Parts: sequence; structure tokens; C-alpha cells
Amino acid sequence: MDNRRLLFDEKLLFSVGRLSDLGVAAAWTIAALIVSAVPPLADTLLRAVLGFPLLVFIPGYAIAAALFPRDGDLSSGERIAISVGLSVMTAGFVGLVLAVTPIGLTMASAGPAVAAVAIGSMLIGWSRRSRLPPGES
Repeated sequence: MDNRRLLFDEKLLFSVGRLSDLGVAAAWTIAALIVSAVPPLADTLLRAVLGFPLLVFIPGYAIAAALFPRDGDLSSGERIAISVGLSVMTAGFVGLVLAVTPIGLTMASAGPAVAAVAIGSMLIGWSRRSRLPPGES
């Protein structure tokens, strides 16, 4: 067998120390989507509490994790600042793309589209981090 790692290798999938931040971000993203899709919860404060970080932090954090997978690549302050900037840029870009498509830019389309970008970036970040040696992640 060659040295390539399987995508769903048990040791990588359940590695809490190296990938826990992306797991929390993924869980937050899924929870925000569920709350916004369930009618009794969609009109509550919980939607805003879960949706605000999904709009202004999580997509950028996921993109930063994909671009800079090592812990030492960015300081905590730099990672937070880049995450906010990338999230705002991502939300604007997703809005622009949705506005010119037949789907249109609506409340129902924007959240899932931003979440899709975030989840896709998390998967790329997870993949890049899982290939790093244990001391570098």
C-alpha cells in the first residue's frame, strides 16, 4: 500500500487536537443552517446569534485554514483579522454571484451559499492539515 492517506481514515477523522477548530466551525455552520430552515426557530434571536458568525467570521476562518494550515503560519490576532476580512469579501462575492444567477439574492439563497463556501473551505483546510506532520499542525 502506498503512502497516500484515505480521506476517511479513522485516525484522521477523529483527531480532536489537530482539527477541532474546523469541527466546531462545521457544527456551528450546520446548526445555523438548521435554525434558519426550521420555521419556529427561523424568527427567533437564535438565528441571529448563529447566523452572524456564519456571515462575518466562519467562511474567512475556513479559507484561512485552507491557505495557512500550520499553526505557526499566522498569530491568533492575524488569523482573526484575516478571517473577518475574508468573510466580508466572501459574503460580498457570494452575493454578487447570486444576484446575477437565476437563483437570485434572497435570504433563502444567501445563507446556504455562504455555508457551502465555508464547508468547502473547511474540507480543503482539513485535507491540508491532515497531510502535515504531527508537530507542524
